[in-house]
Amino acid sequence: MLRFAIPAISALILSTISIAVHAQTAATATVSVAADGNQMPAERYRMANRLLSWNLNNKVFNSDVQPEWIHEQALWYRVNTLNGHEYILVDVAGKKKEPLFDQKKLAEDLPPPARSGNNDGNEGDENGRGIDPYSLPISNVEVSADLGTVRFHYDNRRWSLERSTGTLTSGEVLPALRPRGNYVMSPSGRYAAFIRSHNLWIKDMQTGEDIQLTTNGEDGYGYATDSQGWSRSNRPILAWSADETMISTYRLDERTVEKMHLLRTADGRPELISWPYALPGDEQVPMHERYVIHIPGRSKVKLQTEPYHQRTSNCCGLTRGTEWADNEFSPDGSTLAYVATSRDYKEVTLKLADTRTGAVRDVHHERDDLFIETNLTSRGVPNWRVLHGSGEFIWYSRSSNWGHLYLHDLNTGGLKNAITSGYWNVIDIVRVDEESR
Repeated sequence: MLRFAIPAISALILSTISIAVHAQTAATATVSVAADGNQMPAERYRMANRLLSWNLNNKVFNSDVQPEWIHEQALWYRVNTLNGHEYILVDVAGKKKEPLFDQKKLAEDLPPPARSGNNDGNEGDENGRGIDPYSLPISNVEVSADLGTVRFHYDNRRWSLERSTGTLTSGEVLPALRPRGNYVMSPSGRYAAFIRSHNLWIKDMQTGEDIQLTTNGEDGYGYATDSQGWSRSNRPILAWSADETMISTYRLDERTVEKMHLLRTADGRPELISWPYALPGDEQVPMHERYVIHIPGRSKVKLQTEPYHQRTSNCCGLTRGTEWADNEFSPDGSTLAYVATSRDYKEVTLKLADTRTGAVRDVHHERDDLFIETNLTSRGVPNWRVLHGSGEFIWYSRSSNWGHLYLHDLNTGGLKNAITSGYWNVIDIVRVDEESR
């Protein structure tokens, strides 16, 4: 499917680019004529404006395809067509495609929204004829591995659709809409973590209750604080466990760090802005004290390790998306794996922490006299994974002068074998299939 679909898409993209270039040329010519003092007819401007890229969105079709893989043999995608948006299922091995479901039947079977405004704001067309089958107000579409069931969100509920029969089933009510602002949501959206007065809190999105998790935070010594000198915000930095019972975060000690000062333009006198900002050569730099916070008991466990630098194992910044990078809970939540990186980015250590006692042990250490990078793309996700079930871990190293993956023993840290090799670099670990290896 992908081999023969890509050229068609490329042709459409090229034609779109061509139109945009012509529009730009027309606009430039208009400006030059106007500069000569001649009056350009307004219709010429309107014609050029019609050819600008944002006005061609409803004139170019089958151009926006983002595949969602179900497994190695099947994927689905949504594409813009003359009718509207269509959902397509692809049999990769058989090089076949078919509608993911009967969109007209689904539009007929979905009940009217029970509340004002739904996920996509589509409550039927202007003539009151119900839901448009080619503009379905559904989101978060998922397809089961056996391809038999399609799950999605509609009107603040989870729904499931049996593909063979068209049977539609309403499920549980979704948590309240995610709040806007400086929050980090838990995996299911049940909780929203935020900072208040230098302490970490969570909001229960089902009850609306604000729950305080720490109590002794203070200015310059707060929990989950995003203050990286060159980058800072009011959003907490943390990683959730999959079952939402624990949070991995830190207490940031920057009380002795020198400050950066800037003047912000304002009405009248400029405003002085100051914040902690360590510079190369400074002895006092921000340091992390790591904690695991247990949601059910409102308790926190300080990891038994020395404070460490604000680093991830590849540049730059602590987060990838909204998650604190270089943190990974085991499936049962008993262990937290994380990587500590030195201030000069030359040393990294994989560590395992007991989430209940705080005990920490070093698993694997690596030094590169030039620079450590566990992903060669800026702000890429670090390329290491712990395989708790088999007692192993995957590690990224440039020890061969090329970036490759290696399998190690989790208990001893010893190398078992190279996973990849050659005169090329691994960019990203996309997925690890622990069952089939």
